[in-house]
Amino acid sequence: MRFLSLALLSVLFSTGAAIACSCSDVTPRSCNLLMNRNVSIFVGTVVSVENPPKEGDEGGGTARYHFRVEEWLSPHDRTDVDVLSGRGGADCSFWFEKGIPYLVFAYRRDNGELWASVCSNTRRVVDAGPLLTQLRAMRSDQPVARVYGTARQLQQPYGGTYQPNFDKPLPQVVLHFESSKKMITTKTADDGSFALYNLPSGTYKITADLPADLEIAQTILSDPPPPLRLDADSCVEQDVDVLPAGRIRGRLLGSDGKPLWNAPVELFSVDRYKEDTPGWWEFVGDKKKYFEFDHVAPGEYLLVFNRNNRLDTDVPYPRTYFPDASDLLQAKRIRVSPGDQLLQTDIQLNGGTVTRKIRIHVLFAGGGEPTSSYLSVKGSKGEYAFPSPLKENLYELNALLDSEYTITAHTNFCNPETVSPPLTFLGGSTPSELKITVPDTKCGAFPHELKRRNNK
Repeated sequence: MRFLSLALLSVLFSTGAAIACSCSDVTPRSCNLLMNRNVSIFVGTVVSVENPPKEGDEGGGTARYHFRVEEWLSPHDRTDVDVLSGRGGADCSFWFEKGIPYLVFAYRRDNGELWASVCSNTRRVVDAGPLLTQLRAMRSDQPVARVYGTARQLQQPYGGTYQPNFDKPLPQVVLHFESSKKMITTKTADDGSFALYNLPSGTYKITADLPADLEIAQTILSDPPPPLRLDADSCVEQDVDVLPAGRIRGRLLGSDGKPLWNAPVELFSVDRYKEDTPGWWEFVGDKKKYFEFDHVAPGEYLLVFNRNNRLDTDVPYPRTYFPDASDLLQAKRIRVSPGDQLLQTDIQLNGGTVTRKIRIHVLFAGGGEPTSSYLSVKGSKGEYAFPSPLKENLYELNALLDSEYTITAHTNFCNPETVSPPLTFLGGSTPSELKITVPDTKCGAFPHELKRRNNK
């Protein structure tokens, strides 16, 4: 779906928009996208840039891109045009590159200025083939496909695990569009594109005839792709994303051989590992108690626990590379062949720091208990310490023996928020159960969804 690739990829790579930008669904669904007179649509090449954005310098402002127009899709006849966009700072800006041809959807403001955003169908011409074909048909009053797009082989969009030459269109692949009433079959062209002109309205599951090491899936998200809903009088761009079927799964094992959780694990291509750069990040939760990297492209990888070598009281072990190495030179490379299911890739941790469990009960001066609370914790060793909720207003903290902790309790959804006096104690000598009291207060209801997340 178009809106996911725009919003999520911009966050992961930070090339088209700043962190924190999010977009709603901008998937083309109209059979005449040229009817919107507030949008100028053209094919053009950037010839110059004023005030260009730069990685690491995202303080805002405006960049001006001067385009040489090669083709107008909407009604215009100018041979050149200026398009404005932001320079980062959560503004959803589109960062055009000089010398690159683009299909541009620019929104016209009241003062006549044209602005571009990642929350549109703007893209490089090399990625615009099926949409550009339909736009030309709309301009010429020719038949427009009900469903069109590209079947493409993709890897997960994480810079740390990028495998060159993997992403590509899939030519001559048979696609099946199945509804409750019928199945329509088509085959992609040599460039991976497809178009269906007579597909009836309905809800369709899309499948494909693929080798066993590939499958239709969503990048980033673990859920299967949603079905295609084709409403009456709509024409939809629907790319078919085909991901590798490779999988890496394993557990974190403590020095006693028992599984640990509440910690992240990161995957890197062997030539992209850096201690100061994040990789493909997965979390070992308290339900599954294992990590899993799904849809891994063929290649050689490094697997690392605690890349930042941060002291975490829940999993108090130093940085460790698969299978049990404290040093990068001793790390074992993980080779993933097409379709491999590596389901026992455990990381053995050693040299952990001793902790003890302390329970903290939040009380309220008036005797009653508002619906929820949360704790703020600061340790003198700079460690990451996060108390886990056991039930309402009862928490368990893994504490270092030689660290001094300062804790404050806060009430949720109180106006004003109520904070307890700080409670300070030494991790190794304090009683195993503590109480902390906040002033009496009247609190609002605790939203069910947030309550569920806090107690999962």
